[in-house]
Amino acid sequence: MQTVVTVVQPASHAALRMRRFRERRRQGKVCFLVELDPREISGLVELKWLPGGHRDDRAAVVNAFCRLVERARDAARA
Repeated sequence: MQTVVTVVQPASHAALRMRRFRERRRQGKVCFLVELDPREISGLVELKWLPGGHRDDRAAVVNAFCRLVERARDAARA
């Protein structure tokens, strides 16, 4: 009797990136690059969309920017 061992290779970074891209596309999402300068980040802080201590936290800045865009979209619909 022979024993067969299957070794699962971890997905490469490129494969994982493509998987995330396809999932976003299925969900109708679009990914793009936005460049914010320090003045724009300060504006998010002034508008209270971003806590002042988080201006160097990339995830917090992205979250604040996305919430601002969502709010602008909702205001335009009203």
